[in-house]
Amino acid sequence: MMNSSTSVVRVRPAGRALAWALGGVCLALAVSGCGKKDCDSEEEVAECLGELLETDGPLTGATFATLGTFETLGTFETLGTFDTLDSSWTTEAETGGPTTDDASTTGDDGTTSWDGTTDAETTGPGPCGVKKDAGESCESDCECKKITGVTPVGPVSEWDIEYEPGQDGVCYQVPVVGGVCGECTDASDCPGGGCTLPNIFLGSPSYCNDGSLGDGCDADGPSTCQPGLECGTVIDAPGILTVSTCGECASSNDCGGPEPYCAPDINIAATSGTFECVAAGALALDESCVDDEDAACQSGVCSVAFVMGLIEIGICGECESDSDCAPGESCVDAYVDLDFPEDPFDPDYAPLHGSRCQ
Repeated sequence: MMNSSTSVVRVRPAGRALAWALGGVCLALAVSGCGKKDCDSEEEVAECLGELLETDGPLTGATFATLGTFETLGTFETLGTFDTLDSSWTTEAETGGPTTDDASTTGDDGTTSWDGTTDAETTGPGPCGVKKDAGESCESDCECKKITGVTPVGPVSEWDIEYEPGQDGVCYQVPVVGGVCGECTDASDCPGGGCTLPNIFLGSPSYCNDGSLGDGCDADGPSTCQPGLECGTVIDAPGILTVSTCGECASSNDCGGPEPYCAPDINIAATSGTFECVAAGALALDESCVDDEDAACQSGVCSVAFVMGLIEIGICGECESDSDCAPGESCVDAYVDLDFPEDPFDPDYAPLHGSRCQ
């Protein structure tokens, strides 16, 4: 088989560097439940933050801190400039007394300002104090416990994770979102296998795998998939999120005969998926597909959904435009439901919705 690679989830051309930054902010906000906003402008990002934090007032350092750790999200006229916001904030309104953070002050109008310092900078023991568990936020390897084994079965809270006491672990840096304590950063940390990326939506850590079907791999690096499997990229937003896994094929060049199309089976909540060779018309409505390979869908249409205005996902649908529908009907765009379940492998989880004539 040819080891070529096709990305089924691609970045939508943005045209401006700002669109990339906004898309990254939206991806980070999706972790906190604000993923359904289009975030096509600075104002919509601000609106999203305001709804998330339930405030109509100024978005100060105190309110940003609620979101957790964000590293270098850029400068936006609406939001202000911010770098690392990982401190804990308490205001008089929350405690009934003076603020507990000397870096913040409360004005007569009740708003809280921030001088840019954090507890860690003024009174904390530094970045390498008590080591953190898998999936927790981090900035450097020394903050994390060393993981020696992960059994990723069921919800993340039920995973069996083993540690080696006293040893430094791995802080996997997720662009825009920040670091996550895990077992690996790439295949070099996993002798004989590959590295499965952390899940920024569910808080799961990166972990080493044996190259089985669906395991993480590096499409541009050495092959870590088991014999007969190819490393294909199922989600690709360069600079933000790229997910490649071991599958039956990486593109339709790897298929042939009665099953000439390489189609993805994408799990958005698990930020994963696999490719397999399928026959023409094998994919039902709402199943993921490769754009421009419409014949793989029963409907003959592989519609495209735009996630957060930045990432494209092919989904079998009914139409590409109003002209494909009956008189009086219009073509409703495909979309992806970002209301994730606790267990990403819940059989009732169906986030992909192809285009419809209505």
